[in-house]
Amino acid sequence: MDRAWAGMALAVCLMLPGCQRSTNAAPDAKPATTKATEPSGPAVSEGSSTKPPAPQVETQVETARVPTSGQTRETVEKLAELLDPNSTGWQTEAFNEAAGKRLKKLAASMLKPDGAARSDLKKLIAEGFVCGAFNPQEDAESVKLAGIGVRRTGAAIGTPLEGLDGLLKAIQTLPTPTADFHVKFKIVGVQPGDGIVVTPAYVEGGGVSRQGRVQWKADWRCTWTTGKDATPLLSSIEVKNYEQVITPERSAPWFVDETAAVLGDEPSYREQMLQSMDYWAGRIEGRLGINRLGHHGLAVGDVNNDGREDLYVCQAGGLPNRLYVTQPDGTARDIAASAGVDYLDDSTCALLVDLDNDGDQDLVVVSVSAAVVLSNDGRAKFTAQAIIPECRNAFSLTSADYDGDRLPDLYVGRYWPSDKTRGEIAIPVPYYDAENGGRNMLLRNTGEWRFEDTTDAAGLDESNTRFTMAAAWDDIDQDGDSDLYVANDFGRNCLYRNDGGRFVNTAVEAGVEDIASGMSVSFSDFDHNGHDDIYISNMFSSAGNRITYQGRYSERFGANSLAKIQRMARGNTLFKNRGDGAFEDVSVSADVTMGRWAWGSLFADFNNDSWDDLVVMNGFITTEDSGDL
Repeated sequence: MDRAWAGMALAVCLMLPGCQRSTNAAPDAKPATTKATEPSGPAVSEGSSTKPPAPQVETQVETARVPTSGQTRETVEKLAELLDPNSTGWQTEAFNEAAGKRLKKLAASMLKPDGAARSDLKKLIAEGFVCGAFNPQEDAESVKLAGIGVRRTGAAIGTPLEGLDGLLKAIQTLPTPTADFHVKFKIVGVQPGDGIVVTPAYVEGGGVSRQGRVQWKADWRCTWTTGKDATPLLSSIEVKNYEQVITPERSAPWFVDETAAVLGDEPSYREQMLQSMDYWAGRIEGRLGINRLGHHGLAVGDVNNDGREDLYVCQAGGLPNRLYVTQPDGTARDIAASAGVDYLDDSTCALLVDLDNDGDQDLVVVSVSAAVVLSNDGRAKFTAQAIIPECRNAFSLTSADYDGDRLPDLYVGRYWPSDKTRGEIAIPVPYYDAENGGRNMLLRNTGEWRFEDTTDAAGLDESNTRFTMAAAWDDIDQDGDSDLYVANDFGRNCLYRNDGGRFVNTAVEAGVEDIASGMSVSFSDFDHNGHDDIYISNMFSSAGNRITYQGRYSERFGANSLAKIQRMARGNTLFKNRGDGAFEDVSVSADVTMGRWAWGSLFADFNNDSWDDLVVMNGFITTEDSGDL
């Protein structure tokens, strides 16, 4: 029930008091020395529209009042009770917990020498146990990529291995790391049968061996019976889709953590960035905007025209935002205060982009209060030119010249519907297809630091009240203008085709709605067919894959709703561009769905072989809890 714990943590965090704008510095954090200057005149003008204004979603959202601390404690206790499947009658989940404990013991035994493992393994298997090799050799496909050896096989089809000796032989077929050896299981289904229970599971392991660094993964189909005390016992294990990757011992690792080398001498890094959000939550007044969920973005760009990329980091309320400027020796120095951008507002996202075409990177920062647009003098000195309150609560910012007037425009993806959510909770309804989120905005750059809201006039108000997490521009149809893909949490995504400055949502006809929990989007021609493809981060949930396929759960929904709910747990999506305006979902065949609890994903050619690779950032609220995602 690790995902259920995560869900409870999320629910509890959402019950915390909302954020308010503040200029009070946190303890142990350097106070901000700048404040946005109110520019003269309106920053945003209303664009023309050929139809009446759409009703404001904010007035229609059903909300729940934030409970008192006593009510919160009572709610948490009730939620904790629901996590016990035995008390709620979820026998399949109770079996999952019991089987999961047995697989953990199997993993621990696999790390031991044969003699020490024998007695432990004997307690885990039933009489007549049978399995195949855990590292099948039949029909193996082997390739080498930049010195890295990759081997894949289908299923173990050799002579069955029987009993305890057979299990030991199966384990011995796996690589034998000499250090950093680890094995992990995830049960993704529970299928009761006549006297047996089948649990499909993902397993992965690895470590450092004599051949080099090795990692492997496979799909296991575990069949269980029960002993006299109802303890699950393994009666068989079938192995499919084994994959093994070995990096030669003498090969340098592809990536090395250089954070301390780059930022270690910077006081703000040591005193602010190295502290956990729990640390600051215990020291900063909650009304200032401390958010344990960590919805704070960053922006990369060359702010002082020295040819080196710099980093702007958004922070929670009460903590100053930071601007780390890269030095000639490769280190970075925080100049946020002297640059005039060390805001204390709860900041959610930022973007570095040359808005006035003067050759330097200007800055847009969004907080729970407003978006601030700042001009750059080319030497990393910023001046507030526009404040746009309508853009508050945005989780994403992206820019493109959508109308071809040579001025970069802004697309603002807003998650929450309004600032009312600071004191109330807006519940996505229904959670698999919610349309009560924030209204995204297209801001047309008209020059002189003025922006026109052309969302409706440009056709982007269709399907525009969802919980947007990310958006990205790309000329999908290769007609010379930028199209827009919007990834939405709690439901379907949008693909807006740009037809000369007017947009049409073609997600349905293109087959890219991807009804799930959209977190990010990245474009690349991954198969070199001349057309850009789309990769979207979603949430993979082992608990969701187990529970939503149980009759007790599925009987509560119609077939259409159930399919959407089950899809929410599948994971990430890769859409192949066929070149005819339509896309094909190749996620499963490309083996890229299992990105775990994914957030940002990115295509990039990491080994310079001309084929774009994928990196997926994942995880959830990081704590010392062993159930942490």
